[in-house]
Amino acid sequence: MADNFEIKGNSGNTVRSGEMSRMEIKDRYLQAISAVSQMLLEDIEFNRKINSCLAYLGEVVETDRVYIFQFYLNEEDNTTWMKQIFEWTSRPELAQMDNPELLAWPVEQVTPLTYQTFKDNGHYKAKHSEFIDELFESLDSQGIKSILFLPLFVDQKLWGFMGFDDCFDEREWVDDDIILLKGAATNLAMYISKELVEHEKVESTRILQEAVDNSEEKVRAIIAAIPDMLFVLTKEGNYEEYYSASGD
Repeated sequence: MADNFEIKGNSGNTVRSGEMSRMEIKDRYLQAISAVSQMLLEDIEFNRKINSCLAYLGEVVETDRVYIFQFYLNEEDNTTWMKQIFEWTSRPELAQMDNPELLAWPVEQVTPLTYQTFKDNGHYKAKHSEFIDELFESLDSQGIKSILFLPLFVDQKLWGFMGFDDCFDEREWVDDDIILLKGAATNLAMYISKELVEHEKVESTRILQEAVDNSEEKVRAIIAAIPDMLFVLTKEGNYEEYYSASGD
């Protein structure tokens, strides 16, 4: 896959990544980060925007799969789990979005070491022969040859991680490239944080409006249940007599 990926150089000629210098690759990654930042500013739907960013990064980085996992609290046992929520693949047959194992994964049983690494703002990278035991079976079953995991922080709390899979060739991730990709991950996390705040505002407004509507309905129901009556008051404000609509 990587050998067939082509981009256009400044001269307009086709340039293969294998023929590029480290400086040229670094420049391409910087352009990718800038492009992702611009894409996040576009006025398009949230899911579509995230998927477009993952696709762009996947093509630039020349990987086979790019995805985002979110951590969440399992209220039944108060433990941290994770689930895959976004994915891009270079080929349809590589997709894992419908893999039930990735929709609900207990962190403590699968990735406690990498989870702690994420909390320390570190990353995890490995080739097939270096996969830790907790991850080996799952990664091997997905045909993964090498991986890179980058943490995503929202409001200074670990929210999830972004992953890059190579499924045909082993890759030795270079530290400079990882640092640059962390920049893209940070931009994505900042955008996700902003969208979550907006979503909470909308949800709070909806809940408040529902409460108001329900309250109004209850008041109308109470009033409707009270029979029509006419009260006669004295000058002192005391009830003297009353007449009901039924004439009683």
